[in-house]
Amino acid sequence: PNLNQNLDINFDKGSNLDNLSGELKLKMFDSILLLNFSGKDNFVISKSYLRNKFLNSKIDGQISFKDPFTFSIDMGVNQINIKKLFKSYPLFQTGKISKKINGKLNVNIKTIETFIGKINDTNMQLNFQNGDLKINNIKSQLPFSSILDSNIILLLNNKKPKIEYDLKLSSENPEKLLRKFGIYDFNRKQATWYIKGIIDV
Repeated sequence: PNLNQNLDINFDKGSNLDNLSGELKLKMFDSILLLNFSGKDNFVISKSYLRNKFLNSKIDGQISFKDPFTFSIDMGVNQINIKKLFKSYPLFQTGKISKKINGKLNVNIKTIETFIGKINDTNMQLNFQNGDLKINNIKSQLPFSSILDSNIILLLNNKKPKIEYDLKLSSENPEKLLRKFGIYDFNRKQATWYIKGIIDV
C-alpha cells in the first residue's frame, strides 16, 4: 500500500502450467504497465505499453525469469517529457541501479520537445549490466539540419561513480543552432564537433 500499487493478472482460458498466457496490469508510482505475455520461464511480450505522466510507449520483446533475470525489449515512445522524467525517475535521484536488473532495451522516440526545438527520430540501446548502464548508438535528428551521434556509459557500481561519453554533432546550419545556446558570433555554413570525456559524479 505504501507504493500506491495495484496488480491484476488475467490468464487466458487455454493457459496451463507449461504455457502461461494472459494479461498483466500493474499500477505503481502513478504509472500503468500492461503486458500481454505467453511462455513459461521465457516469456514473449507483445502489444503492451507503459504509460505515466511523462511517458507514453509501446512494448514488445522477451523476458526471462531463469536465473539470472534478463530481458530484451523494444520500446517505441510516442510521447516523452524530459523535464518530468528527470524529476520523477528514481535513477536520477539516487544514482543507483539494482544489480539484479540485466538486459537490453531498444528505444525509439518519435519526438522530444526541448528548449532548442523538436528532436525527431531518436534511437538508442540501453544495456543494464550489474548496476551499470551503457547507452549505445544514440542517434537523433536535431533542429536546423543537425545530427547527433553519441555513446554514454554510466558506471554507478563503483566507489567513485562516473560517466564516460563520446559525442559527434554535425550541423548544416550551425549558426542558428548555436544561437539557442546563446552563441551569436559563429558564422560557418557547416560544422562538426567531436567531444569525448569522463565526468566524476
